[in-house]
Amino acid sequence: MLLLTACSGADDTATGQLHLGSSFNSEGVGYLTLSIHLPVTDDTRAGGANGQFENGSAEEMKVNSMMLVLLNGAAGKTEDDLTVASFYYIEPNFSDATLDQISNEESRIVQLSKDHLNENDELYMLVLLNATTSDLIPGTTTFSALKKLKLKTVGNTTDGLVMTNAPLANEPGGSHTVTEEATVTTLAKLDPASIKPTKAQAEASDTPKSHIFVERAAAKITAGIDPAITKIRHTDISILSAEVALDRYNTQCFITRHYDGNWSTLHRDNQYRFIEASPVLTGEAKYRTYWAEDDNYDTATGLATYDKDTYIQEGGFRTLGTLASPTVYYCAENTINYDQQTLDKTTSLIVRLKLYEGTFYTASLQDDVIYTEEPEDPDREEGTSGDSSFKPRRAAGDNKIDDYLRTWLYSQPAIKTWVDTWALGDPSYLHFSYSTDPLPASADNVKVTITVDDVISAAGKAAFDALAPSPEALIAKRMVIKKYTDGWCYYRIPIKHFGDELTPWIQGDYGSAAEFLGRYGVVRNNWYNVEVTAVNRIGSTSVPQATDTDRDDRDDDALSLKVSIAPWLNHAQDLAF
Repeated sequence: MLLLTACSGADDTATGQLHLGSSFNSEGVGYLTLSIHLPVTDDTRAGGANGQFENGSAEEMKVNSMMLVLLNGAAGKTEDDLTVASFYYIEPNFSDATLDQISNEESRIVQLSKDHLNENDELYMLVLLNATTSDLIPGTTTFSALKKLKLKTVGNTTDGLVMTNAPLANEPGGSHTVTEEATVTTLAKLDPASIKPTKAQAEASDTPKSHIFVERAAAKITAGIDPAITKIRHTDISILSAEVALDRYNTQCFITRHYDGNWSTLHRDNQYRFIEASPVLTGEAKYRTYWAEDDNYDTATGLATYDKDTYIQEGGFRTLGTLASPTVYYCAENTINYDQQTLDKTTSLIVRLKLYEGTFYTASLQDDVIYTEEPEDPDREEGTSGDSSFKPRRAAGDNKIDDYLRTWLYSQPAIKTWVDTWALGDPSYLHFSYSTDPLPASADNVKVTITVDDVISAAGKAAFDALAPSPEALIAKRMVIKKYTDGWCYYRIPIKHFGDELTPWIQGDYGSAAEFLGRYGVVRNNWYNVEVTAVNRIGSTSVPQATDTDRDDRDDDALSLKVSIAPWLNHAQDLAF
């Protein structure tokens, strides 16, 4: 599992102070035995039943480069006040790039300099895997400044995903009461006894190792659809193809995850979701933490923008994979505070389904039926796809939107009287056009305009214009006509972090931050797997737009989903759109 988290193999309660004379030789050089762990674990996530841990792929595990940052300070200094003493580039030399890497303990001998170190200092470590930074000034840069540096990319499976220390708590969460005195630290404390004046001494079997555990900087989002789904549920509408896009995602993040200790004591029904219940290593009082404050935690600033109307990832829609072979995205974390849990700020997937080879309509009085456009000339030979006048060939049994509206209008007494009086009882003398300019009531609604055939007498046309309410107004009042361009419909899936088991939502009630903070968001080193298990109804006519008034939770059952999380973390989430 590449959850490499920051801790020390030494007892952090020990003095652990540096003695330059015993650790470094006369040339100011010391040798450190450093152990990098990429452990496998079967822990459960944050004490909830919605978590499981997974290894991920070999490509997600590989380490191509390593940078070690050594920080120092007098005993009692806060983590933020520690200063960068030196940094080192280390050849990783992992045994191979296979999954063995995640279960092996990889040790390295690192040559250190005593520059900027003082007698009796306490030493701490930060490691960067698959990333480096040149924004460090030894003797000057504090950890407070270092941790605010930005990663412009979280890496990829070709060059390696970026990994760095993760914040760990000294008290467990889950069903354990987390006290206000719980502390969370990111840097790994270095046992000075690990530093020896010669390489041979450092390699000796009795030399204690300094351990570092790290986490990925990327969040992983996968999406797939059950291949058994071929139709909209309870209809004969076939699903011809499916695509997906990532929406409202961050392009950069802090170099380390920022964790606010005030979150630790938040809980619902005595389940403390922000801290893991089990330690990272047996016998270590170090526990993973499960939330983050990113650069746009309180606003949408910093979110990637595809165009002025949507945040869909550049490159647009991709084929939606299957459950066995899902579509994969890696992105920077995007977290939001309790008040910002709105759709315009929440990382989401946009799924679109093609239901027809051409534009179709639905009518709200019977919205589980696809109505096609009436061809301009039903008798003509339709063109090919390369013909500018091409209209997709329609089967003889297709429902036509014009026919549907004629039949419905003929069932309305005043309009039936007009048809019987002026149109020989034949509603086909009515002709329809559809404006894509939305009516004020709904962005999906299209305006219907009705004209009568030229053969209708002037008196008949005048009688039609005098109908009150007009046929157009009657349609607008009684039904919503939706136009689906090119046969596509759309669904928005906001990504849950803690989900329904740790933050169970009651319709219309968000409760408080203590209960619901972290319900939605994308956090590094978490794997969010979205499975579309059913399609219950036709989606929106275009990408569902989101505003800061649209809360993430809403009543929408268009898609049935299973969303799971693994650490990588796999969260479990069941909801319907």
